[in-house]
Amino acid sequence: MSTILRIRPPAGDAVEGDAPTGAAAPDSAKQYIERVVNLIPTEVIGVYLVGKAGIQARFADKTDHSQDLFSETTYWIGWTVFCFLSVIAVRAWATSDQNTPAEKPAVAIAAISFLIWVYSLGDVFKVVEIRNHAIWDSLLAMLLVFAWTLIVPLFYRAK
Repeated sequence: MSTILRIRPPAGDAVEGDAPTGAAAPDSAKQYIERVVNLIPTEVIGVYLVGKAGIQARFADKTDHSQDLFSETTYWIGWTVFCFLSVIAVRAWATSDQNTPAEKPAVAIAAISFLIWVYSLGDVFKVVEIRNHAIWDSLLAMLLVFAWTLIVPLFYRAK
């Protein structure tokens, strides 16, 4: 199996468009887009959205849910943690091979990207409070998305 979601190719692998040895290759728009797409954990985002729809459907009515096995907050926290750990596991697997270890920075960036994406939606962050203060803010969510999108390519470039 190839390392399909790596940002940096394993040592010794030539990449289309690589410059000759000793010369720096300029990033093309195609290579940049491919790297950005590889940083978005779409394989888990789809799963997250299905679970989100299920949780929202279950708790959409105003009936008493006190007899439910778990509360809405518990479902949100559990589902978000499960999907977050799934991002880490899937990305570690997809960026490694038998002779190539997982690309830890790419795994970390995908995990952080997932958390920022979930925060931007609200979801679990709307139902969880810390010391009676909401931890979700729509302005902060928007700014985090824009800042992360701008910053990641600046500090993590494929070599």
